[in-house]
Amino acid sequence: MASSKLSSTHLFFSYFNKVGRKFVGNDDLLCSVYAYQRRLCFTQIKYQLTHIEVDQMLRRNEFANTLNDFIIGYHCNQLVANAPCEDHRSEGYFQLDNSYFFGIFDGHAGTHCARTVASRLYDYMALPLLPEKLIREVSQGFHLPLVKMLNTSSNYVLSADLKDLHAKHLRAFSLKCLQKRDSLRNVRQAFKWAFKALDDDLCEEAMQMHSGSPDLSALRRVLAGSCACVAYVKGQDMYIAQVGDSGAVLGVSTDEAHWTARKLNKDHTADNQKEVNRIRSEHPPGEALTVLRCERLLGELYPLRAFGDVRYKWPLKQQKAIIEPYIKLRRPPMNYLTPPYLTCEPSVYYYRLTEDDKFLILASDGLWEMIVPEAAVRFVANHAIGVETLTPYQRLPNATLRQILEDLRDRKRRESKRPVDVNSATHLIRHALTNDVSDENVYAALSATLSIPECAARAYRDDITVTVVYFHQIQMKHHV
Repeated sequence: MASSKLSSTHLFFSYFNKVGRKFVGNDDLLCSVYAYQRRLCFTQIKYQLTHIEVDQMLRRNEFANTLNDFIIGYHCNQLVANAPCEDHRSEGYFQLDNSYFFGIFDGHAGTHCARTVASRLYDYMALPLLPEKLIREVSQGFHLPLVKMLNTSSNYVLSADLKDLHAKHLRAFSLKCLQKRDSLRNVRQAFKWAFKALDDDLCEEAMQMHSGSPDLSALRRVLAGSCACVAYVKGQDMYIAQVGDSGAVLGVSTDEAHWTARKLNKDHTADNQKEVNRIRSEHPPGEALTVLRCERLLGELYPLRAFGDVRYKWPLKQQKAIIEPYIKLRRPPMNYLTPPYLTCEPSVYYYRLTEDDKFLILASDGLWEMIVPEAAVRFVANHAIGVETLTPYQRLPNATLRQILEDLRDRKRRESKRPVDVNSATHLIRHALTNDVSDENVYAALSATLSIPECAARAYRDDITVTVVYFHQIQMKHHV
């Protein structure tokens, strides 16, 4: 067994000092969180995990895929804190456009919304990008394969009824795309419409009454909420469409020794003054003190844009008619005077990739709460340098003795960067969890944090979901 001087007390207060404000919306809740944690933290975790058990837990949800296109491939992983996990990820290929979608969906107030958005959003984003002829075919009921899912973090599959409903909504959306064809030729505008259309359709599904009652599963989807950070990559063209506080960071380098972390998006939180100004400008001056309290929307919601979360969107009359009779504990927020307060319109950023752009890191805020972008890029870059040493050296069939010697010298140089994990997303999560821990205490710290039961882990950290996308440098060079 591994031994450790690190306690759950140390882990909690270290994390709470960093991001404790995300747990609390008022002083009473702050006190209750502290009271609970004092009881939990001063109970030592007696069982310590072995190195093998730590590695197994970190690698449980990892996934890697090789594409051999302008994208070489990607690595993913997820470390759960909530039970069930509220983060989701998905990756898709849009064959008619020869492009890829990669997304991180950070849910809150349940897993229902994030899981649904991760399954359905890409079709909405893909549809406006089709030629007009194909959009017209969709509007007439022809089935076109839009985005093929490559992988997802869950085994969730749309039911037959939901598939039919999804297809129906896409037909209606295709008609809107035809009507707004000129404005939707702009990819940024197309993605903004796509996000809004899906959110509207999810809300419409929740409002439909069946035998005098709403569909409770549809209602739960929109009572929960989800952030989203989606990368659309087609050759050298990359767009990041984002709502909420998940992040996209590009690893840029001209050589192995010099790396730059380029953050491609800005969080929709109270730390973003433009977001604060936007929200306050959308409501009367008399609400200036209530629309944002404790750095939260109406004192409750931390992300300032999101899918779902209809408690911050629907009029009071609608909430009382649809929500309150069926889900008693989900009442409107205080000072709910001039809705809607929340939007799912994304910020969309464009970036033209070059041969210096090596990889893209997409991650939920659970990662960025623990590590800065510069450190994340450094860890992934070092992993790329050292990962080759995890497999035995194999010389090329026609290699000369000189070439073999050069390979072995290069391999020896890379040994200093040799990682524990083959998967770079796992490597990044491992280092994020131990970023401020000395080398001799790394496994002890990992054991302490991974020993915490899922029901209590959320007080120490958030769900962490990471996707690392690798770009094909030769193809990028030829496109320049």
